[in-house]
Amino acid sequence: MAVYFISYKLNTPIQHLTLFYQTIQSYEGWMFHQESTVLLCTKASSHQIYDQLKSCIAEEDTLLIVKVKNDMQGWLPPESWNWIQQAFKY
Repeated sequence: MAVYFISYKLNTPIQHLTLFYQTIQSYEGWMFHQESTVLLCTKASSHQIYDQLKSCIAEEDTLLIVKVKNDMQGWLPPESWNWIQQAFKY
């Protein structure tokens, strides 16, 4: 499995936002960390993730999906670091 960093800005109606969150939560592992960012742990590729999410976004929205390597640093709550460390074990 791989870990992806997803950044998004949704200007769409609430039903699109709900569908976006439901789609993210259908993957193997996910963590909504900060506003408009999510870490996703999945066997899918960035192209497959995009294909799943594109129906949840509109032309005026933005979406960035980046595969993350196991090289990171930051200041996060312990439970966030625990999730990240577990995600890279797969």
